[in-house]
Amino acid sequence: MKAQTFPVLLSDSSAIEAFNFFELNVESQDAISFAGQTFQPNTGDYHELALQLMDSGKMTLPIVLILDESHNILFQYNGFIAPNVLMSLLQSM
Repeated sequence: MKAQTFPVLLSDSSAIEAFNFFELNVESQDAISFAGQTFQPNTGDYHELALQLMDSGKMTLPIVLILDESHNILFQYNGFIAPNVLMSLLQSM
């Protein structure tokens, strides 16, 4: 995803203007501020923020999430998404 999908999306100025893209290292040992809260590293395998964002009890990587302005999950896909598929999805939103 990082090598194939994000470079395509970041080269599209309309996508850059309409969406914020970020990568989350689920094994990060850093505190992360998101949506007015600070999430701490977990003593388990995955960061507290990653666990909060996933919708099931099983972590499958990569995970693509599209959130609205209030940080509600509009779309979640567990697995790789080809750049053209993700771009089509973003354009439909």
